[in-house]
Amino acid sequence: MHVGHEAVFPIRRGDSRAFTLIELLIVIAILGILMAVGLTGVQFYKSKAYEITLRHDVESFAKAQEVYRAENNVYLGAAGDFLEGGPPRSGSLDAAALAFSPSAGVRIEIVSGDGRHPDDGDPIRVRFSHPQVKKRFVYNFFTQRTTEEGI
Repeated sequence: MHVGHEAVFPIRRGDSRAFTLIELLIVIAILGILMAVGLTGVQFYKSKAYEITLRHDVESFAKAQEVYRAENNVYLGAAGDFLEGGPPRSGSLDAAALAFSPSAGVRIEIVSGDGRHPDDGDPIRVRFSHPQVKKRFVYNFFTQRTTEEGI
């Protein structure tokens, strides 16, 4: 009795419509690879979208503070004050007086300066962060520039 490779790897004959185990494993492996590549791309673009939201909040907060200063001759807040986007929104900065509300997950923290004395040498610097973004942005009201910090 001769056992050839036909017994181990059956060859399709005629109109057989079944898939072999090898074919199924290859399809599953290809699908796994495509899913891994797809998920990596989705995570990258999701992180970029949160970064864009963070940058938008930097610009909007800076404009709201400048409007507040034009109306009141001071900025709102001092070092240690913060505002965090909700729900629920929280923080020691008065968002209603500022007419600004940060996006959900965005934390805005004044890291230096005092809004009541904005021209006394210690510039008001504000840090913006989001848990889904690997960098933070710091806006300096004296230079009116934004810098990046890595986490």
